[in-house]
Amino acid sequence: MWDWIAAQKDILGTLGVVSAVMFFGSALILPWIALRLPIDALNRPNPLDSLGRRHPIGRVLVFTVRNLIGVPLLLAGIIMLVTPGQGILTILLALIVMDVPGKWWLEHQLLGRPSVLKVLNWIRRKGHRPPLDPYQT
Repeated sequence: MWDWIAAQKDILGTLGVVSAVMFFGSALILPWIALRLPIDALNRPNPLDSLGRRHPIGRVLVFTVRNLIGVPLLLAGIIMLVTPGQGILTILLALIVMDVPGKWWLEHQLLGRPSVLKVLNWIRRKGHRPPLDPYQT
């Protein structure tokens, strides 16, 4: 086994650097996003319901840009599940950015969990922002 590790030291070194960058990058970006969520983020209606009212070109453009940003985040989150980093939070961030069927329901199920809500509100309290209120109307 030690021979295999010695033979793969370049690949393992690269993976270590990528993992460290993802860990520190997600540690900086995710709190920034949590602080910018609106207080009623858990009570907003599904934005895809109003998507039909946009111009078709605008709909396609918004869909494409959001998914081009979200797919790399989703892949990074999946990688971070097995390497150091905040994989689950990065996957949640990717789902928030992307336009996929069932996203709104999944997003609200995950963000509404008491443990996730507790962490998000802790970050918001440290950033002097009001807590997310799952019952805000």
